[in-house]
Formats: sequence, C-alpha cells, structure tokens
Amino acid sequence: MAAEAGEADLPASTLVTYVIEYPGTNLIKIGQAKYFVDRFAQLKTGSPVDPVVLCVFRGAKHEKDFHKRFAHLRHHGEFYHFTAEVRQHIFSDELSLERMSREEAEALSPRIERKAERERRENQEARRNLDDIKAAEMEPSLETDE
Repeated sequence: MAAEAGEADLPASTLVTYVIEYPGTNLIKIGQAKYFVDRFAQLKTGSPVDPVVLCVFRGAKHEKDFHKRFAHLRHHGEFYHFTAEVRQHIFSDELSLERMSREEAEALSPRIERKAERERRENQEARRNLDDIKAAEMEPSLETDE
C-alpha cells in the first residue's frame, strides 16, 4: 500500500496484531494493521459473514509468533482453524498485558483520511470561512459620519 499523507508522522505504536473470527466457518484470521479501523472495514467488505474481533495485541511481534505457533492449523494464507488450543493461547494470562479490546484498538489506531474526505473537509472549512467573511461585511458599522 502506498504511504498516505501524514503516515510517516504516526508513532509505531499504532501497529496492532488482530485475531478475527468468521462465525460459522470455524476460521480465524491473524494479521496486523497500522490502521486497524480501516483494515477491519476492508475485511468486513470482502467477507460473506460478519467477522468478529476476538482480540487485538499491541505491536507486530504477536503475528509472527501466532503464525509459527499455529502453523499446523493453517487453513490458507493468514486463515487458521479456530480450536481450543488457539482460544486458550490468545486469551491466556501470559498475553493479558498486551491484549486489548476492539474499542481500545480503534482508539489507538487512527483512520486514514482519504483524498475525497480531505477535499470535502477542506471545502467545508472554506465555505465556513467565506460565510464568516460575508456575515462580517453585513454587520452595520458602529462608526458615525460626524
């Protein structure tokens, strides 16, 4: 993915590893994202079922660990069979300090402002500024001609 404007300004701490369940399929996806909100929206769009965020972890190290640990459960790509072994590990006390909820991940990981969104916001700001200027011009002058 090409770098978006402002991306270089983001702290590395916005990178997360996510574990998402696809109900009814017995599959989970283990991946990572710098922009979790946008990534989850992409995964929902391309899925025949509504995915459910099981948990999210700070940083990218967990993704590699999970991929290696659960290699024997790999279905395809980053999709794995969701077993008791997986559930026990991702919800273990060992990982509790780095595990976070979906809400925490969304607050940590910003959205990417798309070009169309940026242009719409800039146009709205320009219209507000123009409206302020027009309103100021229409106010009666307090000066007198004496």
